[in-house]
Amino acid sequence: IVVYLFKVYQSSNSYASLVMAHAALKWFHSFGLSNGANPLDSSICHNLLEAARRNKPVTVKKAPISAEIIKDIIDKFAGSSANLKDIRVACICSLGFAGFFRYDELSNIASMHLEFFPDHLRVFVPRAKNDIYREGNYVYIKRLANKYCPVALLERYISMCNIELSSSVALFRPIRLFKSTNTYKLYGGKLSYTRCREIFKECLKEIGVDHKLYGLHSLRAGGATSA
Repeated sequence: IVVYLFKVYQSSNSYASLVMAHAALKWFHSFGLSNGANPLDSSICHNLLEAARRNKPVTVKKAPISAEIIKDIIDKFAGSSANLKDIRVACICSLGFAGFFRYDELSNIASMHLEFFPDHLRVFVPRAKNDIYREGNYVYIKRLANKYCPVALLERYISMCNIELSSSVALFRPIRLFKSTNTYKLYGGKLSYTRCREIFKECLKEIGVDHKLYGLHSLRAGGATSA
């Protein structure tokens, strides 16, 4: 049994696979027991599990983004002469930070989910990880009286995209450059996680921040930390 478990671990190189195989074999052997001990409870099996657990690669968590980095991004990419491509990344970072959004939540937001008020923005989140009844959640984002206001930046982005507020199309989509007019326009479906992560890391590099320390989840984590 131990040899088999070792082969499972060796071939999969996965602690989780080893645990599942051990649990399945332990359950199977429990049916044939009368008074004898289950062989999967032996010390050698437990030693193998413990050795595999200790050998698991250590996952390095990405650091949360600070409010200062968000301000630097807005300063760099949302100036008065910024194009749609730059405004998009500034808006993604600002909104993700201010709304504590996971990427899957942010990527599924359409303009029809937005309600603008004099002092705040209300965002309907159609898909949320903690929404067990699939009814959707609302997120409220306060307006700020300065150039770093995430609500004002979002309004600017929507205006540049010519998006109707009743549209069901994803808010953040790929962008295409039209060389004849030197302008950018949105196209296609929602921005993929991989592409959005690339855009995010590229913008961090441009402001002189070590992009290896951060991931898209850093926006949510940073917003929650700064709140």
